[in-house]
Amino acid sequence: MESRASVSSAAASGLPPAVGYQAIEATCRATLTPLTASQHLIGNVTVTLNGDAAECVSYLQAQHVKTGTPGGDNFTIAGRYRDRFVRTDEGWRMQERHLDIMWTAGNPAVLET
Repeated sequence: MESRASVSSAAASGLPPAVGYQAIEATCRATLTPLTASQHLIGNVTVTLNGDAAECVSYLQAQHVKTGTPGGDNFTIAGRYRDRFVRTDEGWRMQERHLDIMWTAGNPAVLET
């Protein structure tokens, strides 16, 4: 991951983008650690190269389970990742990831901490 990398899903979470590896890791841990189970499936990956830059589009379905959540234990998110990569001296690094949510099903309270 590139040192200034950012991840955003503001429309999905209402959170500001996480910028830098430490912030991205902290956001992921805070979201996923409380869950009983989680599975993320990614497919239909398309990469477009342009010299030392690349763009990638992929589609995802993310299942989240937190046993005992009032209103239901499951929440599913389906959407599209739009990623940007840059080639560095150390190899390819992710520079940006944006999540576009296409649909959800279940209880969004599963992801509340």
